Amino acid sequence: MNRLFSVVLVLFLLLSLASVYIFIPHTLMVTSIESVKCNPNGAARILGEDSTWQNRWQGGIVSGYVYQLRGKTFHEMDILMKRGRDSTLSRLTLLNPGGMDSIALQWRYRCETSFNPFRRVQQYRQAVRDKQVMDTVLTRIRVFLEDNRNIYGIPMLDSMSKDSALLVMRLKTAAYPSTSEIYRAVAAIRAYVKAEGARAINYPMLHVSAENGAYESIVGLSVDRQLKGTGLIEPKRYVPWKIVVGEVRGGEYTAEQAMVRLQEYVSDHQKPAMGLPFQSLVTERDQEADTIRWVTRVVQAVP
Repeated sequence: MNRLFSVVLVLFLLLSLASVYIFIPHTLMVTSIESVKCNPNGAARILGEDSTWQNRWQGGIVSGYVYQLRGKTFHEMDILMKRGRDSTLSRLTLLNPGGMDSIALQWRYRCETSFNPFRRVQQYRQAVRDKQVMDTVLTRIRVFLEDNRNIYGIPMLDSMSKDSALLVMRLKTAAYPSTSEIYRAVAAIRAYVKAEGARAINYPMLHVSAENGAYESIVGLSVDRQLKGTGLIEPKRYVPWKIVVGEVRGGEYTAEQAMVRLQEYVSDHQKPAMGLPFQSLVTERDQEADTIRWVTRVVQAVP
């Protein structure tokens, strides 16, 4: 009886040992995939920032994970996954199915398992935990990237312009145009519009460009009908196009940074610009001293 028991025990141990090599392959490929509704270029820019990995997506369902960006190409980056004293180099790839508003994130790494059966089982269990954590982190990334405010700093919306007739004045200044300089131009255009019996139908527009240490600004108003203009006030036609619009609160620097983010959005989505981008001055800045209260819309016409 004891002999039979010993034989059964030995067979069981041999089968258990064999199963380790049968069911746990020599090469483990740990892969997590998540579909995301966002622009691939914007996603690559955000995911390619080392601070993003260090500060935003640490950990997972298992504590103690730390991630470091170790290298990147256009839509691919190496992520060092650290777990205490252990670390694994993994790769995150942005797979673009061809559109401008959807990607798939593929996070994977390869592990060569040990010939030692106990170490082999330990490596397999670690791979399972890693897969769970990678799934959790990719879900967090998906939620983050699907809100374009997290990519561009402000929400970007597609809309339609209703403007058609414009009046503009050009300013040349040594420094960024002051609020008083801008609104002197606005006041001059408004006075002309009133004298002509016409009506301004939208917020003042502002476009500022810098060249050779000087600034050239265009201040404009949309009016309800075409006017001839004067020597300083130019009439312009504005064909109603689709527009991309973002809105921010803050002073001149905040508004100009929003213009930069607007151009990133337009470039990322490969939208050809139709005319100059501009700030739509929702707040009458000359009547509000607190710049934190200024509301500005940034606008770019696109086809």
